[in-house]
Amino acid sequence: MGAKNSWSGGMGEGWLVVDGTHVLLAWKPGMMSWENFSYKGFSSMNVTLVILPHSLHIVESVVGQPGSVQDSKVWTLGSNILKKPQLYLDKGKFIWVDGGYGHSAFAIGPFSDITAEKSCNLWLFNYSLSQVQVWIEHAIAYLKN
Repeated sequence: MGAKNSWSGGMGEGWLVVDGTHVLLAWKPGMMSWENFSYKGFSSMNVTLVILPHSLHIVESVVGQPGSVQDSKVWTLGSNILKKPQLYLDKGKFIWVDGGYGHSAFAIGPFSDITAEKSCNLWLFNYSLSQVQVWIEHAIAYLKN
C-alpha cells in the first residue's frame, strides 16, 4: 500500500474507488421476484466493486444482494473494508465514492452543486472525482463485456 499504489490526480491520497452495478438475471425468480426487480426495470442482482484505479484490479466484491437494494446498502451489508478499514487503508489514505455512498472518515464523495459553486477548489475536486469514477466504470464494463 505504498505511494506507488495510490493515485491522487492532485486530490490527496485516494487509494480505492467503489461503485455498484446490476447483473441481469437469466430468468425471473419464482419466489419473491419483486426483491430482484431493480429501478432499471429488470430482474437483477446487485454487485459492488472496490478497485485500484491505476490498475483496475478488484480489491473487494460484494455479491448476492437483490437488484432492489441500493448500492451503498450492498456495500454496507457486506464490505470487509468498512468493517476493518485499518487493514486495507494506510493512515491518510481514503476511498473515492459516488454521491450515493456519502462521506465518512475514510470515504470521500462529491460535494453538492450548491457547495461546489461557492468554492473553486470544491468544484475542481468534484470534476476530478468524476474523472476517477470513469476508472471504475471501465472496470465494470470490462467485466460485463
